[in-house]
Amino acid sequence: MKKAVGPIMEMLSKFVDAVLKVATGTYISGYDEEGHAEITHIENEDFIEAGVAVAATFGYFIDSLNESFSKLSPTTIDAIKSMDGSLKPIMESVSSFVDAIIKYASG
Repeated sequence: MKKAVGPIMEMLSKFVDAVLKVATGTYISGYDEEGHAEITHIENEDFIEAGVAVAATFGYFIDSLNESFSKLSPTTIDAIKSMDGSLKPIMESVSSFVDAIIKYASG
């Protein structure tokens, strides 16, 4: 289960970064020699990259869950199953976000 936390946090970080890009229409791509932010406008490729990153990390997450679940005791598995109601909205939200990115990027 611990192996899955890193990719989850990375996915959430990329998710938040993509949301901020959408909200502002720009992002900081770097800094010049004087320390001033270099602002870049969002391109369709940014949305595609965000969608691919979410999909790849989510796949890694599922693979790690499968590997971890095979090592759990029946009591622990029952406890995790009881959280099903709280995990489903999160997964649906991520799925909807990826769908929106793909629709926006493809015009």
